[in-house]
Amino acid sequence: MKLDWHGRSEVGHVRERNEDAYAAGQPDADPRVFAVADGMGGHPGGDQASRLAVDVVLQAPPIQRRESIREYLARLHHDAAISLQEFSRAHVEFKDMGTTFTLAAFSRGLCYLCHVGDTRLYWIRSGERLRVTRDHTLAQEMVESGRLLPEEAEDHPMSNVLTRCLGVCPDQRADLPERGLVVEAGDRFILASDGLVKAVATADLAALIADRSAQQAADALVQAALAGGAPDNVTVIVVEIVDPDAGTRASEGISFADVREYPWAAH
Repeated sequence: MKLDWHGRSEVGHVRERNEDAYAAGQPDADPRVFAVADGMGGHPGGDQASRLAVDVVLQAPPIQRRESIREYLARLHHDAAISLQEFSRAHVEFKDMGTTFTLAAFSRGLCYLCHVGDTRLYWIRSGERLRVTRDHTLAQEMVESGRLLPEEAEDHPMSNVLTRCLGVCPDQRADLPERGLVVEAGDRFILASDGLVKAVATADLAALIADRSAQQAADALVQAALAGGAPDNVTVIVVEIVDPDAGTRASEGISFADVREYPWAAH
């Protein structure tokens, strides 16, 4: 697949340090993996946790011959969890460290996902924006139980309380769909820490990146977050599909229309 991408991370206007991190795998690798991690604020070592997670992507060996991409992403998730565990054991002051960890892997017309926490993946096609990932937060659970409206979840106090993460969370399981998303030329994907949507309305995301290169789009998103007050660190990676090189895998993937039916897709 031919991709155009750009990442950017800023501390914002309120936080003293940046606890977000992002990484991109080797440019000639198949799959090409991108990752965003958001260290847990209020816990010691949030910046260490996010960096340890994304370093796994930078240091990962190539996918094995008989390993599926889903299995490969599961291995990266497992390795990141072990990395945090070993670090916290060696540095007791960081025993409560934790981070979100969201991976997107692109190969032959498909985008595969591995996700834990509330870092998000958005899929944009022809001006329509869909959220692919489900937040692992108490606010999301309240929405699903009918105690909270979806439009109220973004600003709810429980939106910051993670139910799953790497590190300190008892539940570290990742959402790891069996199939990849079927991409088309011109599709855009936004990987973003929650600092983006704390400052920018999700309804504005597609318009902000329309008719821009990946670098211009990432810069526009971060600048909009800074203009919106940036109460948290903000990190984005924008990936544009230039040539999907679909091959034979795309026929069995998850379509844009399928994702449109996700309960959280419009938010």
